[in-house]
Amino acid sequence: MSYQTIEVKPIAGALGAEIAGVDLTSPLGNQVFAEIHRAFIDHQVIFFRDQKLTPEQHKSFSARFGKLEITRFVKSIDGHPEIIPVVKEAEDVGKFNFGGTWHSDMTFLAEPPLGSLLYAKAVPAYGGDTLWANMYRAYETLSPGMKRMLDGLVAVHSATRAYGTRGAFAKA
Repeated sequence: MSYQTIEVKPIAGALGAEIAGVDLTSPLGNQVFAEIHRAFIDHQVIFFRDQKLTPEQHKSFSARFGKLEITRFVKSIDGHPEIIPVVKEAEDVGKFNFGGTWHSDMTFLAEPPLGSLLYAKAVPAYGGDTLWANMYRAYETLSPGMKRMLDGLVAVHSATRAYGTRGAFAKA
C-alpha cells in the first residue's frame, strides 16, 4: 500500500506497523487521518514514536477513531475520566499486574470500542513488553476441523470477575 502523507513501516508479519511523519500534538488533516486509519485497519496495531501528548491531545486523537469510553470501574486521571493510568514500576515485579493477563479491552460491552490508545510515557530499555495478538490470523491458521468445531459457537464476555462487587478491580 502506498501512503501520500505518512510513512508506514510494518514491524512483524502478523500485525503491527510504525508510523512516521506525524505530529499527534497538532490537528490532523482529513487525508492524514484517513491514511492513519487505513494503516490501523491494515496492521491492527500502530505505533508513533517520540510523541509528547497532553491528556487533551491524547483524547482528541483517540476521538477521531470513535466515541471515547469512560470506564467507571477503574480510577481515571484527575479531570480526564476517559484516560486510565496503567502504571507498572520496576519494584512491582511479581505483584498483581493490572492488565497483565491476556485480555481484549472492553469486550464485555454490548458494543465494544474499536480499540484502545496506549500512550507510554516511560518505557524500559528492555523488558516490560506489551504483547498483541492477531485473532484474525489465529483463526485463519486453524485446521479445517478446528474451524468447523468453533463455527457457530458464541462467546459471552463478562466483567464480573474483574469489576464486579467482589472483583479484583472493584472500587473500594
